[in-house]
Amino acid sequence: MKPLALNLLLAAAIVASSAAAELKLFRYQADLSGDRADDAPAVVTLTADLIRHTHDNFADLRVFDDTNREIPYVIYGQTMPGESRRQASLEPVKYEALADGGERITYQRPATLPGIDGLAVTVSGGDFEKIIQVETSDDQTAWQPLATCPIFDYSSRINLRNTSLDIPPTAARYLRLTISGDQPAAARPAADDENVVLKYQDLEFRGSRSTNPATAAKPPRLVTGVTAWHGNTTQELQVTDHAPLTVSGQAVNRDGDTVIDLGETNLPLINVSLEIGDKYFMRQVRVEAATGQKDAPWRPIASGAIYRFPAVNNPAGDRPNTRTGIQLDGQQYPRLRLVISNRDNPPLTVNAVTGVYPRRNLYLWPAPARRYVILCDAAGLRAPRYDLPAVLPEHSPALANAVPWTLSAPQPNPAAAGKYEPPVVSDANTVTPAQLWLFRGLMVLLAAGLACWAWFALRKLQ
Repeated sequence: MKPLALNLLLAAAIVASSAAAELKLFRYQADLSGDRADDAPAVVTLTADLIRHTHDNFADLRVFDDTNREIPYVIYGQTMPGESRRQASLEPVKYEALADGGERITYQRPATLPGIDGLAVTVSGGDFEKIIQVETSDDQTAWQPLATCPIFDYSSRINLRNTSLDIPPTAARYLRLTISGDQPAAARPAADDENVVLKYQDLEFRGSRSTNPATAAKPPRLVTGVTAWHGNTTQELQVTDHAPLTVSGQAVNRDGDTVIDLGETNLPLINVSLEIGDKYFMRQVRVEAATGQKDAPWRPIASGAIYRFPAVNNPAGDRPNTRTGIQLDGQQYPRLRLVISNRDNPPLTVNAVTGVYPRRNLYLWPAPARRYVILCDAAGLRAPRYDLPAVLPEHSPALANAVPWTLSAPQPNPAAAGKYEPPVVSDANTVTPAQLWLFRGLMVLLAAGLACWAWFALRKLQ
């Protein structure tokens, strides 16, 4: 009895610990190739085609050599170092109220900024559309035009606001901002109409329409401050790659919304950009995701506005305001679709959809005279736990000396023989069917043993 129970427990422990990755578990493979260098790792950028065949943040990705030996690897996201940005508020030196209700403000560049690469204005109130003309000068006498920028706020109708000025870099000492008004200059009273004279018989009445400047109600200033900066952001910039997304279906639902099915994406997207053929538009877009199952329900994961409209009060109209991208959270969703709210408008012409995802590089230490292959697509497999991240940390100087390798297009894994066998899941809270039957058999044996013991104990008592 005791040896049998021990053997059963040992067998269950062996089954529970057998989570080694086998070649037949993976549906796809891709060849790695490149030169080798002494004491330098190899690096390969993971392509969109390969990433589409991975799951759970590359948990089911493995590297094997030509002897079928599993090779440790590490995956890191790629960033570019940012430059030092200096930021300061501009000092106003002159303010002028214009006849059309606009304003002209002159600012002086502070000595802490050797130049100005960008401007952002602080405004009072909301719901406005303005044009700001930016001029530069070194003596406040001769002014040179620098840029014409729109600013707007539609917060009462839609969550849309832009108060940044897109200007070329400048090192001028003074900047003058002319903000457009809401009324034409002809709306002001003429100078000779300021005094009114009325006569009645021998009496003469004189009145004045002028007001005391000290007590006259002045319109509130729109621009209350300007912030300037020099240099780029101090944060590291994430390196991204672009992948065209396949539009597998496009239709208009019963609500009049355009539904664009992107099919099986399975990429860690941080942005989805639409190429729109229409000239001017403004629509709300909802991004929905679903699992890979046929009738899986859709659930919203992101939303935002896309638009293109001409610059306000810009006669040339050559600088339209455009945004055609929706931000995502970087999760791998098996399927995606876009829902464009048309309301009573005709559907937009969507020519293409592009996804943006963070670049991921894979590093490994190759051995001489060995060939390597990447295996992937075994959903449910536990992520490997290698010691290579400790040997090659994310900011190791050795990564800069890594030798670039190439990655072939993913192909079906011949070792899988056209069949996909579910991997053994090593989660402590999950048991396999074999483990379940072993446990049931053990329980039956233990129950039989207890029944025999109880029967012999009763006979002795009798």
